[in-house]
Amino acid sequence: MNYSAMEPEPEDEEQARAAAAAAEAQGESTAADARVDVAGHEVSANSTALDVSGWGLAAAQVREVAGALPQLFYLQELVLDGVPVSGTTPRRGDFRRGVETLDANLDMFRVLCEALRALQGLTSLSLGGCYLGPKALALLAEVVFRDASAALTRVSVLSNPIGADGADALIQVFNKNTKLRTLLGIEEGVTELNLSKKNVDPGQAKILAAELQASRATAAVKKVALSGNPLTGGKPNYLGDGKYAQTDGKDISGVSVLFPSMTQVTELDVSDCGLGPTSMPELAKLVRDATAAIARLSLSGNKLGCGAPVKDYMKSVGLDAWYQ
Repeated sequence: MNYSAMEPEPEDEEQARAAAAAAEAQGESTAADARVDVAGHEVSANSTALDVSGWGLAAAQVREVAGALPQLFYLQELVLDGVPVSGTTPRRGDFRRGVETLDANLDMFRVLCEALRALQGLTSLSLGGCYLGPKALALLAEVVFRDASAALTRVSVLSNPIGADGADALIQVFNKNTKLRTLLGIEEGVTELNLSKKNVDPGQAKILAAELQASRATAAVKKVALSGNPLTGGKPNYLGDGKYAQTDGKDISGVSVLFPSMTQVTELDVSDCGLGPTSMPELAKLVRDATAAIARLSLSGNKLGCGAPVKDYMKSVGLDAWYQ
């Protein structure tokens, strides 16, 4: 048998190589163009950042998001702001009227947390305004930070009713994991921190205290604005014309650790934060601390009762204070 007849001609070899190269290029192109369905939205499989905050997702779609995340191998940043990921239900169908049931579907949230934990390259996670309660925060700490290998360096749980218990769970994680730079989404190296009207409750106040004490992302902070936040856990009082004022909830678990942590802060705005007589001893500790750098303090809009001693002390040592 003449085997030479079966050998490819030079032209055939060139064509074969060209065809192989074209097939390889087509394969690479197909991989680059691969799409993943995330709750009805097509997303590139090669995405490094994903922001679903503007998609108007309902709680029922959280499982869809969780199911798609493992296919986004290169994801580094994920923003879920405003999505009720723990199943919290709104009062009379509208979150503007308040919350009906907090953390109503923790099984669903666990599924999401497991998906987040599987994203080994995820470094930034934002859960701002997701209506997360204490139980959800404890679950987040348990699952996502189950081991020290978590790549996350930035997390934001700002504007969530996390409570003191939820805060404690995350603070434990923060203190143990030195790679974690922030839990409130604070930008690295900022000198002025504006968290006004961000629904900072006693739990978030405790987290901010932990961040200030650790001096990671907050190392350079000198000015802090917290105006219009329920620092003592009170409910806003409607004044008319679309205006509200914070009331004293008498929960000082947050301010009792927050104010003493602010020795590096030179300007502090805690106007309309629901501070009352029970809060004043904690604030007094800050302004009377010989090591404190505080020079300007805004207290307007708070029914302090015994606030005069703080005001008088600040004036006696040449500090500025706004008080009414």
